[in-house]
Amino acid sequence: MDQIAVDAHATDNDSGGNVLANSVGFSLSQIGSETARQFGHVVGALGLEPRHFAVLSAVHRHVDRSQQGVGDLLAIPASTMVAIVDHLEHEGLLERRPHPSDRRARILRLTTRGELLRAQAQAQAMAQEDRICAGLAPRERAVIGVTDRRFEGAAKVGDHKTSMLMDYEAGKPLESATLLKAPVELARLTGVPAPNLEMVAALIDLLTRG
Repeated sequence: MDQIAVDAHATDNDSGGNVLANSVGFSLSQIGSETARQFGHVVGALGLEPRHFAVLSAVHRHVDRSQQGVGDLLAIPASTMVAIVDHLEHEGLLERRPHPSDRRARILRLTTRGELLRAQAQAQAMAQEDRICAGLAPRERAVIGVTDRRFEGAAKVGDHKTSMLMDYEAGKPLESATLLKAPVELARLTGVPAPNLEMVAALIDLLTRG
């Protein structure tokens, strides 16, 4: 995967190291760190930092969003957001415009140069992603995308009681069909036959509806 790997040689004779090497969380953190480093080089060659690219992309996707709105969307503190927008405006990549209904706010718009640079950075980033995923089959790549979205969703929710736990504590019927949807979905994406699992999920869904 384009030089993205964890050096296992240092942990061959270290049981603690082997535990880390076999840890999903540790492996994902290593891959994420290396991917972020490579992404930084890709956009850096165009004179951007990753956070600059994030703001340009957000402004492109969310037309006429206020500066504060873009900052909130990306979870960037207000003071940091001001500095980023000041820099991008100075470079001629975006501009602040008066908000049509709020005199205190400013909306952000990409300039022609900003849009061209964003598109170029996007293309370079996608090419880098293709290199990273060169050893993966399309279905494996799809699984990573699904898993990543699930992790992201879970992180946004934070610590909480699941609906099934709350149902259990309240003595309500458990949503077993929902519980089975995730492994069934992953099995289909990876092309792994799971007829028994699909049959159980279908029967539970049928019983639930009945």
